[in-house]
This record gives sequence, C-alpha cells and structure tokens, in this order.
Amino acid sequence: MGIVVFGIVVKYRLEIPNIQQLVEDYTPAAPSTIYDRNNKEIDILYTEARDLATIDEIPEYLKNAFIAIEDKKFYSIMEFISKD
Repeated sequence: MGIVVFGIVVKYRLEIPNIQQLVEDYTPAAPSTIYDRNNKEIDILYTEARDLATIDEIPEYLKNAFIAIEDKKFYSIMEFISKD
C-alpha cells in the first residue's frame, strides 16, 4: 500500500508545474490601443482588463475575503482537507 501511495505522489509531483516559475513568467494579456493619424486614442481592445498589483497593495480585508470564500477553516485548523 505504501509503495502505491508513494508512486502516486511521485507521479503527480512530476506533473505539477513549478509555482515559482509560473509566478516569475506571468504576463497577462496586454490591451491594444488604436490611434488615429493625429495620434488621438480611438479605442482600447482587450479580452481582460487587469491592473497588476503587488501583495502589499491589496487590502487586508480583500485577502481575508478570498480566504473566507475558499476555506472557512483556514486559520483554525492545521491539516489537509480533501473536498470530495
């Protein structure tokens, strides 16, 4: 049984992307700005409107809101919970 669990962990560990690399390489889609011949902005085209922010710029209540939505017991327990 232990070997099977070990094999599963190793298999999935190899498939999980490197989180540090994902964070460092993150580049959101940039909007395209269209100008007329007088350099006046006509329109901005985008599929996502995002503003990048550092973790320090995000209000504490918003961080807590995300945690509350994702896991109500986040701060009260120190164990892994499986959502079946």
